[in-house]
Amino acid sequence: GGLRRDRHAEATDSQGRQIRVFGADALTGDGTTLQVTRDGVVLGRLVFADRLLPQAGDVLAQLLGHGLRLHIASGDASGPTVQAGAALGIDPVHIASGQTPMQKADLLSSLGTRTAFVGDGVNDAPALAASACGIAVASAHPSARLTADVVIEQGGIERLPLIFAMARRGRHIGHVNLILAVIYNAGLLPLLILGHAGPGTAAIAMAASSLSVTANAARMRMTPISNVKPALRLAHQG
Repeated sequence: GGLRRDRHAEATDSQGRQIRVFGADALTGDGTTLQVTRDGVVLGRLVFADRLLPQAGDVLAQLLGHGLRLHIASGDASGPTVQAGAALGIDPVHIASGQTPMQKADLLSSLGTRTAFVGDGVNDAPALAASACGIAVASAHPSARLTADVVIEQGGIERLPLIFAMARRGRHIGHVNLILAVIYNAGLLPLLILGHAGPGTAAIAMAASSLSVTANAARMRMTPISNVKPALRLAHQG
């Protein structure tokens, strides 16, 4: 049981004493330090450190290749967050540490309307909701999965380049379909108005228009996405 707050968590033990866990000054620069108290008396400190996923650097390099601007918003202390960002090649001005859930959401709002946020924790739910596209990985907390617009059911962040490549492919195909529809209608309507085409011709033309749009949309699955790695393409095809 207990309650989660923006900056701490608290609960009551079996003897009615209040237990609080909250952020404290770092003992070292390599981790995030939490202090545990009981009725205001310090019981001890916990130091947590995360290891970067082996594929993280490669994935972020591919995302940068898509022309994306990458940010880090973390609830961890400044030291480990900056270290992680430096290891991944993130611009220091785009690194925000010590963020509460609502501060993460406010950051997303300040970045504009074309944002995507990737998160896996319960504290990421507000930011997932605030972004234009919230993405949660398979191992994410249930609250993050429920809030996200996209859930990666198999795998983790290594699927992100594929997701963005598919999104861009879908947008391009949608634009082409719109142009095809305009061309068909712009070419057919004058003929109908001038009486050079009858209802049968119009029906055939509209059917051809629908078929061309459908065939063009089918390219989404029929042609490989060339700007992601083969392993990701195979994962999508499988």
